[in-house]
Amino acid sequence: MKDSRAEHTQPTAIAARQVNNLLNTLRGEQFRHSQNVRRSPAHINIARSAALHSHNKPTLPFSQIFGDTGPEAESDVRPVQPAPFRNPGQAGHRPRQPVTLIEGVPTYAYPNGAVPGPRPPKSWSVLFSGEEKNEPAWRASALSLFLRDLPSSISHAECSTTEQTTIPPLTIHCIRILISLYDTPEDLGEIAQYISPHLRREIMRWCAIYRPMTNGKLYALCGNEGCADGELIVVGPEGTLRMEILKKAKGTGSLSRSPAPEKGGDGEPSTPISQAVLDWDEEVESEDWDVPWPAYAPPPLTALALLATPLSISALFSFPPTLTHLALLAIPQPAPVHRLPHLCPLLEVLDLSLNSWLGDPTESTLDRVEWKRWRQLRVLGLRECGVGPDIARIVNQSRWADVEVVGVVEARSPIMYTAAANNDHRPGT
Repeated sequence: MKDSRAEHTQPTAIAARQVNNLLNTLRGEQFRHSQNVRRSPAHINIARSAALHSHNKPTLPFSQIFGDTGPEAESDVRPVQPAPFRNPGQAGHRPRQPVTLIEGVPTYAYPNGAVPGPRPPKSWSVLFSGEEKNEPAWRASALSLFLRDLPSSISHAECSTTEQTTIPPLTIHCIRILISLYDTPEDLGEIAQYISPHLRREIMRWCAIYRPMTNGKLYALCGNEGCADGELIVVGPEGTLRMEILKKAKGTGSLSRSPAPEKGGDGEPSTPISQAVLDWDEEVESEDWDVPWPAYAPPPLTALALLATPLSISALFSFPPTLTHLALLAIPQPAPVHRLPHLCPLLEVLDLSLNSWLGDPTESTLDRVEWKRWRQLRVLGLRECGVGPDIARIVNQSRWADVEVVGVVEARSPIMYTAAANNDHRPGT
C-alpha cells in the first residue's frame, strides 16, 4: 500500500518541476524579446533604482499629501536642508537629550523611553548624571561651597544661572572685555601688573566658572605672587597645579611689614593690635621724607581650589600651612587626604565633593583622618561622594561647636546634616 502511494506522488513532483522550468524559460524569452525591441538597457537601470529607493518615497504623490504648492509639487521628494548649527545660548539651540538612570536602566526623556541594550555596569552610573561636567553650571555648583565663605563683591554662583536673564554687574562686563581683548598669556601678563589684586581674584573666579584658563594664562594673571589676593583656583583639564607655585607660597607667609605682636601668658597679645598700628604709623611719620616705603608684602596663599585636575602626592605634601580654605573637587585619582591635618592645621573650610573614591570601603580614607587636629574646622563638603551620615558623628566628636557636614547620603533627611546628638562625647559632660 505504501509503495503504491510513493509511486503515485513521484510523477506528480516531476511534473511540477517541469512546469516551473518551463515558466522560467518563457519569462527569460519574454525579457530578452522586450530588451531587443527597446534596443536600450536604460529601463533596467530605472527599475533597479526605483526598487532600491522606493522606501524613501511617500506612498502617495506629494501633491496629494500636502496639497498643490506649485511646480515643486511635481517632484517626488523635496530636498531637506540641514538645520543650521546653533551654539549654546543662541536662539534655536537644542541641547542633547538627557539620559538618566531609572532602576539601573539608562532612559531617555519621554516619549523615547529606555535606551535599548543591556544594563550598564555600576561604574558607568556617573555617565548618566544628567549634567555636563564641562558646563559653567556644573563648575559653579562645584565651587559654590568653596566660594560661599570667601569675601567677594560678585556672587559668581548666582550669575551662573541668572546671567542670561538679569543684568550682570559692571565688574563682570569689565572682566569680559579684558579677557576678550587680552587672550594670550603675554598680553594678560603685561596688563596684570596694573590690575589690583582683588580684581585679579575676581577675574580668576569668573574664568574658573565660565572660561577655564590654561596654565599660561592663569599664572600670568597671578604674576610673581603665584596667587591672586591669596587665592588660587585651578580648573582642569586646561590647568594643572605647579610645584613652584606651592614652594613660592610657603615662602610668602614669612614676609611682613611689621613684626607680629608678642603674646602674653594667657595667649592674648601683650600689646593691642590698634596700639601696635598706631606705634608703627608714628614711627613712619618720624622718619625722614626720603626714606623708602616698606616693600609690599603679598598676602600668603590662604584659599586653594582644584577642580577636575590631577593632584600628585608630592604636590599635596607641598601645601602651605597658611591654607584656611581648601577644595579638592573631582580629583581623578585617590589622594592621601588623611595627611592634611598635619600639613594644613588651620583649615576652616574643607570641600572634598565629587570624589567617588572617598566612599569606597576598601580605601577607608576618611577613617584615617585625625579630625581632632582641625580645631577651627567649620564646614566639611562631601557632596556626591557616597559617604554615609556616620561621618558627621565622627567629625564632631569632642567638639564644642558642630562642624557643618554638607552632602552626606541620607535616605529620609536633607543632604545638609549637622550632628547634634553627640552630647555624650563633649568634654565636661
